[in-house]
Amino acid sequence: MDLYFKSEVGSKAGSGGRIGKSKNSEQVGGQDPLTVVLADDHTLVRQGIETLLEGNETVEIVGQAGDGYQALDLIENEEPDIAILDISMPRLNGLEATRKLREQGWRLK
Repeated sequence: MDLYFKSEVGSKAGSGGRIGKSKNSEQVGGQDPLTVVLADDHTLVRQGIETLLEGNETVEIVGQAGDGYQALDLIENEEPDIAILDISMPRLNGLEATRKLREQGWRLK
């Protein structure tokens, strides 16, 4: 069974708020959709979470990763509102990826 570490990636410390939205975001009901990055080494798990979220028009999945390094790249490039990271991934697990984000100055919950 996979466990997930859910963190809100709001902004880097000292930047005065949220860093930004995905370039492809469209407003829904006057608000930008919540952007999400999914990271899990099991494609089937990522697809399952995507299926659950895709029916919600207030959520936009902006990227998917199969390991922690791919997740870091996506988070840095897409600047999502939320990153859902599997704790156990090859090369760099979700906890180590979160630690690296904190070291880079990201505010995480």
